[in-house]
Amino acid sequence: MSKLNEFQQTVLLIIHEIYIARRVEYTGSKVLGLTLDGNVSSTLPCFMVKSVAGKYKDVMATYQMDKLSAAKQQTTNAVVILPKI
Repeated sequence: MSKLNEFQQTVLLIIHEIYIARRVEYTGSKVLGLTLDGNVSSTLPCFMVKSVAGKYKDVMATYQMDKLSAAKQQTTNAVVILPKI
């Protein structure tokens, strides 16, 4: 980001829902595929930024969820903190 000029640093926040296989894996002393409440995840909400005037884009955060619904979005404690651009 530091190599972009001021105009290229104007970005859009893009939110995608990515569907993943429902499975749990243990690798490198980490358990992958579980949500914070212990369910098997099937969805990854993905938060990305993309430059309005350039080719820069980057994934800022992803969260594992078992399903994405309006009720789940209202009760979740997930907070996206974007770095200062």
